[in-house]
Amino acid sequence: MTTIAEKDEGIIDGIKVERAGSYIVSHWEGRIYRVTADGESDLLIDSTVPGVLCADFEYLDGSSTIVVPTFYDNRLV
Repeated sequence: MTTIAEKDEGIIDGIKVERAGSYIVSHWEGRIYRVTADGESDLLIDSTVPGVLCADFEYLDGSSTIVVPTFYDNRLV
């Protein structure tokens, strides 16, 4: 195992690999990041509003679309 990036405290819930080699990483508390192989990260989605958490997500590489079911909010974003 090799550490490529460290994030805020919390629960990393899901990881998907992009065709370009970066990773899409979900933070259960409501954030989704893109992390490159060299450890650079960009915040893509921040839904840390109280009660709106990220459940397992799907990344559609062909259209660069992220589909996120919210945990307690009962919707897809």
